Amino acid sequence: MNVSSNDSYAPIPRLLVIGAKVALAVIFFVGLFVQAAVIPLAANDVVTAFPETEALRIPAIVVAIALVACGQVVILCTWRLLSLVSRSRIFDPRAFRLVNVMIGASIVPVVLAGGTFALLQLVDALPGAVAIAMIVTTVGAGGLALVLAVMKHLLRLATQLNQEMAEVI
Repeated sequence: MNVSSNDSYAPIPRLLVIGAKVALAVIFFVGLFVQAAVIPLAANDVVTAFPETEALRIPAIVVAIALVACGQVVILCTWRLLSLVSRSRIFDPRAFRLVNVMIGASIVPVVLAGGTFALLQLVDALPGAVAIAMIVTTVGAGGLALVLAVMKHLLRLATQLNQEMAEVI
């Protein structure tokens, strides 16, 4: 059996990759809708109900859109990783760059949500629902960054094993 560094495993079934990409595309476009319509409308509703929050409307919109954008970056990188896997090229150096971008896009929400939480707490303008959302976002994004770091380490080990197997064979 001839095993090269790119042929040493069976690729993911094509239908599975297509299904995953369709799901990612739907989530990505829902994110665009949320950024374009839901976030600004929600901010306007909050300002209407609580006029004293007017000064926070634009910064809140910017932070919320940035948080969704970070998720979209992870989605796009996952799409590219699926493409690499479907072509049996997951041990390509591009995979490591994509995972690094995903880790970075997971750390940004930790800083944004954590910073927003701390700032709103300091000025005593932190409604319960917002506090919960900020905590969940901070913990969730931090957890994702840690999982991705572990997965990157596993990818590195698998790449080394793949290279050693190619040398032996």
